[in-house]
Amino acid sequence: MPRTVISVAKSTFRLIFSDPKISLHSMNYDEYYETRKDPGNISGGIPKRYSFFEKLIDSNATVLDIGCGNGNLLKYIEEKKNTGSSGYDIVESSVKRAQAKGINAKVADITDKDFKIEGIYDYIVLSETIEHIAQPEVLLKKIRDNFKKEILISIPNVAYFAYRLRLLLGKFPVQWVLHPAEHLRFWSIPDFVKWADVIGYKVKKYYVCDGFPIIEKIFPNLFGSSIIYVLEKKANLQNSVKLDLSICIAGYNTKDMLGDCIDSIYKSAPKVKYDIIIVDNNSNDGTVEFLKRAYPKVKLIENTKNMGFAYANNQAIRAAESKYCLLLNSDTLVKPGSVDELFRFMEGHPGAAVAAPKLLNRDGSLQPNCKRFLDLKTAFCLDTILGSLYPEIEQRYRMSEFKYDKTAEVDQPMGAAVIVRMETIK
Repeated sequence: MPRTVISVAKSTFRLIFSDPKISLHSMNYDEYYETRKDPGNISGGIPKRYSFFEKLIDSNATVLDIGCGNGNLLKYIEEKKNTGSSGYDIVESSVKRAQAKGINAKVADITDKDFKIEGIYDYIVLSETIEHIAQPEVLLKKIRDNFKKEILISIPNVAYFAYRLRLLLGKFPVQWVLHPAEHLRFWSIPDFVKWADVIGYKVKKYYVCDGFPIIEKIFPNLFGSSIIYVLEKKANLQNSVKLDLSICIAGYNTKDMLGDCIDSIYKSAPKVKYDIIIVDNNSNDGTVEFLKRAYPKVKLIENTKNMGFAYANNQAIRAAESKYCLLLNSDTLVKPGSVDELFRFMEGHPGAAVAAPKLLNRDGSLQPNCKRFLDLKTAFCLDTILGSLYPEIEQRYRMSEFKYDKTAEVDQPMGAAVIVRMETIK
């Protein structure tokens, strides 16, 4: 049996059955690197992923390494491919070591809302970086216009068989060295591909750069412990987006309410670039004729039969050429500033796929519009005699304690008014 297989088998055994010692009181990256004694050079050997990055990067290219540490990876690629090297890292002492190697490195907190990359590069490298931050999708969306060719990302694979075996033993997968808070996000290969697609990237290819020898190539998601992903921008996203927002309304025999709804949108005077898409489900109250006469600028889709509410909304979404879609019920009235506020929220929270506003009744009173996910116990109690015996179950389901004057994540908002990020559903 090859020595490499034996050594991997031993390390895998330790990974499954042993638990690392917590060496830091809290997760502080200055202390983390000093405790870990990250090598100042690569004379003692290079990580396997370095050679993969080298093969993926063209000669004489410009490279930005986000989370560059001591600059070892950048220096290695620079010596092999004569690249122009720049980097960011949060630890000042590491940046100084990178600068001593001739790397154009700067101190920066990539999780800061004001973080911004200076310049455009051929490649952006994120080597063992994004798993350390809580919202890497925010970072990936910020940098989509700062590279010409590809983003190269290496991360651990949480679906590695050793981690699965730990779960069978009742233990969580261990991907940390000094403190459990080192890694905040986790992906398997299929998870990462889907995640990248949602935030506007296509995974061109991925490579197993570490794992269980031989079989890692056959079953990468099971036996690959570290994966490198090659990302490119999804070209069709920007080309298809012409507007900030499409307001989509599905209607059936709601002519008068629909007219009031459209009037309220125009009176609210949204500042965003928007259009209105109406899908009529074969109304027989004169809705189509009314819309064509009174609102000629509205984009109208006429169905020859009632296709149902969900189907009609999907038709509107497919017709939208915008960054966001506001799904609106025909019996709603839009208050001034509300559309722009929803747009600003989505722009300021790139990790949010869906948002809903507070709803009011016609008299101005609150209309509760949030619920928790339905569980078996609640299903048995809703609208039954059990519900009267255990009212707290229904109150919990309907989130009666929720404070509508604050912003918070909820399981399911009411669909009367919901803004959706189009790249998550198209």
